[in-house]
Amino acid sequence: MLITDVHTLPNISDAVETIVDIHEKYFVQRLGWGVAFKDDVREYLEELLQHFQLTRDGLWVARTGDRIIGSIAIDGREGGPECARLRVYIVDNEHHLQGIGKRLLEQAIVFCSTNGYKRIELWTFDNLYEAKALYTNYGFRKLKERDVEYWGCQLREQLFCLERLP
Repeated sequence: MLITDVHTLPNISDAVETIVDIHEKYFVQRLGWGVAFKDDVREYLEELLQHFQLTRDGLWVARTGDRIIGSIAIDGREGGPECARLRVYIVDNEHHLQGIGKRLLEQAIVFCSTNGYKRIELWTFDNLYEAKALYTNYGFRKLKERDVEYWGCQLREQLFCLERLP
């Protein structure tokens, strides 16, 4: 399994579609979120790549051979010069519990530390127990939560933050 910067892949648009498909398989098919979620993920990735700056943003994929099995992004556009947002973090269901999520998260944390970020924020949902456990194990703390309606679902959204990066 390799962690690869998406910009080194021969076809970035194929990578984006695979990342979108992994999200769709988990969130729409497994959790029952509306199909609009898949479109929102695609739109976000296209926007990130359109405004991408190498020292501010990052997008990595986990691969086995040529097959993409996970992703993670760091988006420095919204949080100011000291705060990055962690986005599109997912590992294909077939590859859970193999340490791939940890390696992706470590890649993102190292990138943020190297590029001068003091904190990483992410929004998640209270029913994503495995992801929240991983965040907590890496030192993220829950800062706030709120009830929201997205993609036809009532959800409890939570903001987590990692401060004092290594």
